[in-house]
Amino acid sequence: MRKWWIVWPLYAGLMGFALGACFFFGMYGRNVTEGTIAAQHEHEAANEAAKSKKEEADEALANYTLWLMVFTGVLAFATVGLGIATMFLYATGEKQFRFAIRSGVRQFRDMQASIGISRKSANAATASVEHAEKTAQLQLRAYIGVSEVRIYHANGEWQPNIQISYRNYGQTPAHALGSGVNYFFHFRGEPSFWPVKIGQRPLYLAPSQEKTISILIPQFQWEPHKEALAKKSVGFFIFGEIHYIDVFGEDRWTKFRLQLDPDEDGIKEDGFIFCAEGNDAN
Repeated sequence: MRKWWIVWPLYAGLMGFALGACFFFGMYGRNVTEGTIAAQHEHEAANEAAKSKKEEADEALANYTLWLMVFTGVLAFATVGLGIATMFLYATGEKQFRFAIRSGVRQFRDMQASIGISRKSANAATASVEHAEKTAQLQLRAYIGVSEVRIYHANGEWQPNIQISYRNYGQTPAHALGSGVNYFFHFRGEPSFWPVKIGQRPLYLAPSQEKTISILIPQFQWEPHKEALAKKSVGFFIFGEIHYIDVFGEDRWTKFRLQLDPDEDGIKEDGFIFCAEGNDAN
């Protein structure tokens, strides 16, 4: 586009020259018409008696033709210049049009890339917010787990009393809390467990607060197996579930499973151990 900058000054000079020449010849050139030819003939008849009327007319007509030829040549030259300038103008406009198309396509692609980057940034921001919310819930929610299990009167005349304590290890309270627990004696094969019934759920457990539930084993069930339990020829399991709702409105549960593990001294109060399976929470 820049290399055609000289065309326009040349074109302006050419048109100025053409118009100036036309104006000059119109004002100062020999304006020969039939009337002026006759007047000139009468004027020159007094001074040049030797010339005939036919020669004067021929000379005037020749002068008229000469100036007309000069004017026509100047006009033709200006027309050729106008055609060249028009051709240059067309070439320049076509290049500008192509440049505008390429610039528009480039801008469109850049805009698409910018939109893609903005969309990725928005998705990343949304994912970051969701991750932050999830992290906050994990840090602040209630966590209820079994803290201690003890068995009392296992070797006496009273009914064995198993007490299961659980605690809120989280930073916010748990409400609508309910639990269920059961037990069984295991004699052979793989032990099988069944769902427990969850009691009413009006309870509330604050952070670091504990609650204890008790199970009484009837003597008619316990006494016949006491020695076998001490020798580990018979197994004894307790299992249960704790259900609650955290401050974020999510239903939570904790499952636990423990087995009685006597040592060489027999059954002790803290003789329960957690099983490898059956202990889980959400």
